Amino acid sequence: MFVNLKINVKVVIFILIILFAILSAYSIYLVFDTGKSIEDYDVIVMNTDNFTNILKEVHSHPENYYGQEIRASGYIFKLEDFKPNEFVLARNMIVCCEADPIVVGFLCKHDGIDKFEQNSWVEIEGILEQSDARGPNTPIIKITKISSSKIPKISNVEPPTI
Repeated sequence: MFVNLKINVKVVIFILIILFAILSAYSIYLVFDTGKSIEDYDVIVMNTDNFTNILKEVHSHPENYYGQEIRASGYIFKLEDFKPNEFVLARNMIVCCEADPIVVGFLCKHDGIDKFEQNSWVEIEGILEQSDARGPNTPIIKITKISSSKIPKISNVEPPTI
């Protein structure tokens, strides 16, 4: 009725260490950069986690991204001196505390933007283009598709890490 099994404790510990190492390496792979640059993707997809990193990279090297498709969500932010078809697809970046957010985002152009109110959330698809609207060689998103969106569960973004 009873089975007498001899268990080699050293082998069991070795197997557990190997499994732990594999799981740890996979977790690190999922969390950190996989070695791909945003240039390697057919479509740049911005989200809460990568919003400011992509924003910084594209503004640092805009010539690498002109003509590339981009998708993102944010809220409509317009200033008084904007043209009727211009807005910023914005997010609030938290640097020190939620009471002092900084508005960050891409300048966009879309002829139908007057259908959306200031601070309303939208999802966009568009193409990154060169513009001189706010200085030479400014990246701007020419919107090809826009729709209303709900505010994401986490809408604020952190400063860039790259």
